[in-house]
Amino acid sequence: MKSEPLISVIVPIYNVEQYICKCIESIINQKYKNLQIILVDDGSTDGSGGICDSYADRDSRIKVIHKENGGLVSARKAGLSIANGAYIGFVDGDDYIEQDMYFELCSRLRESGADFISSGFKKNDGDDIYFSDVSFLCCMDKQNAAEFYRRHVFDPTDKEYILTCIWSKLFKRDIIIKSYMDLPESQSYGEDLLCLCGCVFYSQKIQVIDRAYYHYTIRENSLFHQTNVNALLNECDLYSQLCILFEKLNVGLEVKEALKDRFIREALNGISKITNINYPIYKFPNVNELYNKNVVIYGAGKVGQDYYSQICKYESCHIVAWADSNPKNFSFEYCKVCSIDELKTRFFDVVVIAVLSEQTAFSIETALINSGIDKNKIVWRKPKLII
Repeated sequence: MKSEPLISVIVPIYNVEQYICKCIESIINQKYKNLQIILVDDGSTDGSGGICDSYADRDSRIKVIHKENGGLVSARKAGLSIANGAYIGFVDGDDYIEQDMYFELCSRLRESGADFISSGFKKNDGDDIYFSDVSFLCCMDKQNAAEFYRRHVFDPTDKEYILTCIWSKLFKRDIIIKSYMDLPESQSYGEDLLCLCGCVFYSQKIQVIDRAYYHYTIRENSLFHQTNVNALLNECDLYSQLCILFEKLNVGLEVKEALKDRFIREALNGISKITNINYPIYKFPNVNELYNKNVVIYGAGKVGQDYYSQICKYESCHIVAWADSNPKNFSFEYCKVCSIDELKTRFFDVVVIAVLSEQTAFSIETALINSGIDKNKIVWRKPKLII
């Protein structure tokens, strides 16, 4: 494998001693062996730094950086500053990757000649899987930047949407360094999206595959879990930073409307979390299919909540149940969420699967069929954005 290009894998680490061994083991045991593994101990106060040093003693591919705590962006930049690889990837210290991840990503990237490749991820050991509905290769059209960003970066309902996380990707060295090193070190929220927007602009060709190799762990203290006003303030700051970035790239005016629409959607979502009042951003695309039918909505996340608000407005559509695989996770004053098993006692004409991803919808459909529900009664349509 020495003839293969070097891949630098940067791992920012802060107080993750209960996760870090699994993370490092998943990288050193990659099928692709020509790796430079950069472990950045960002001022950990637990045993994480010592664990990193012990692995470096055993594997010459590992380089450890110990630095004062400066946050995620600072840690990734420290890793990039010593990265020698022709390609660069990222793994967070509390996550892990499948054995063939970098072999597959590098092989496909070299075949296509793309500037970066994007795959998907599995949340919390595969409870939920997120990746593109299709594999595709696209060229960045700077003459039509607004439409490109609207479709591929800002619209999660688009079939050719690119997931914003940077740790499920592999980048050509010059693309990621040019995009990431300019980020403000204080950017603790949305740094992946800012980086992706830069990478997209500087790329000529982008590849996306409908596979997931990355295992992403959500911890209770994660920014992902914020439901208070800070989450909304973070979105406001991110919107400002995105405006600054696009102005710098000289496409500010072209992207302005698409960026504004994205901000409105995220702001409404944040306000919904703060107030417990749902402000819909998705809709079922053809409500005529549901007229004069008894409807079950399956999925109580954001899409399901928006569908409930939409379908309730039509007197000719009657919602008889709202179900989810984890009904205990949801509590609404206006409707009780039930389990799949409880559907056996209900009379209905159609089950509407309320999720964004076609792949997730297929998994739900299989579970519903296995529970005894007629396949002909199950419907999934790609949600449409209201804004």
